Amino acid sequence: MSFFSTLWQFDMRADELFVLPALLGAGVFFLLAFLCGGLPALRAESAYLRQRKAFYDKYALQFSGTMLFAWCAALVVCLPTAARFLPLPPDPPTLHDLVDPRRAAYTVPALLALLSPLLWLAYISSWTALHRHRTAHLLIGLSALLSCLILFCLLTLLLLFIQHPYISLLLDENPSAALPAALREFAGNAVLWPPAAYFFFNGPAAAAALTRVRLILRRNKDDYGRDYYTFAARAAARSALFFTAAATAAAALLFLSLSASTAPEFSQMPEPGILLAAGGLPIICVLLHLACALDANPLRSKAGAFCACFLQLTAFCFQLTLLINTYPAA
Repeated sequence: MSFFSTLWQFDMRADELFVLPALLGAGVFFLLAFLCGGLPALRAESAYLRQRKAFYDKYALQFSGTMLFAWCAALVVCLPTAARFLPLPPDPPTLHDLVDPRRAAYTVPALLALLSPLLWLAYISSWTALHRHRTAHLLIGLSALLSCLILFCLLTLLLLFIQHPYISLLLDENPSAALPAALREFAGNAVLWPPAAYFFFNGPAAAAALTRVRLILRRNKDDYGRDYYTFAARAAARSALFFTAAATAAAALLFLSLSASTAPEFSQMPEPGILLAAGGLPIICVLLHLACALDANPLRSKAGAFCACFLQLTAFCFQLTLLINTYPAA
C-alpha cells in the first residue's frame, strides 16, 4: 500500500507532512555541504602548490567561502526546526556534562562543532597573510577538513546505531569502549556502507552546486576576469557532476540493500510520485552540470546553475522522505 493512500487514517497537519521533511532535508543538505564539501577546495589549493596557476588559488578561496555559508545556512535551518518539531531528550546534557571529562560523548562533538567553523574561518582569513607560506596554510585547511570529517563520522555512527545498545554505551556508560566496537561493526557489516557513502557523496555535491551559484552572485564584487570565471564554472560543474552521480549511485545501492534486508512487515510500497522525483531529479541535475562543463561559454549557464542547485536540494529532500516513508523502521 502506497504512502499517500494511507494518510486518511491519520490526523496529520501540513507541517508534519510537507514542512518538516523539507526543513529537515534542507538542514542536512547544508550540514553535509559543510562537513564533507571541503575536498574540492583543498584539491584546488594543492594543485596551485604544484602548478602555481593563480586560477586554482582563487577557486580554492571562493569554494572555501561556500563552506562557511553552508555552516551558517545549516544553523539557520536546523536550530529553529529542532526547537519547533523535534522533542527534547528526557535527560538532555547540561553545561556540567559538557565540561565533565567523563562525558566525552557530549564534549568531543560539541568541541568539534565549535572548532570546525573556526578552523575554516582561520583558513580563509589567513589567505593573504600566509600567501608565502602556503604549505602551512594548506595544513590549516587540512585540519579544518579533518575536524569536519571526524564530526561527520560521529554523527553517521549515531544515525546508523540509533537503535543499537552501542548508543547507550556511547552516551551514558563507556564511550571509549563503544566507539571502537561501533567502528568494528561498521567495517564488518557491508549493509551499513551504502548509507554512509550516500551522505558522504552528497556533501561535496551540495558544496559544488552551491559554489556554482556563489560564483555568479559574487562575480561583480570579486571580479577576477572572464577567463577565471570560465575556468571556475567548469571546475565547479565537474565536481558537482562527479559527486552527484556518485551520490545517486549510492542512493540506488542504499534502497536496494534496504529492500533485501528489511522485513516486509516493516516496509511499504513507495509512493510513485516521490519515487519518480527522488530518482529523476538527480539525473536532471547531472545533465545540467554536464551541460555547463561542456559549454564553450559556461558563464551563460546562470539559470542552469540556480536550477541545478535547487533541484539538487529538492531531490535530497524527496530521497529522505522516500527513505522514511518506505522504510520507517530502517
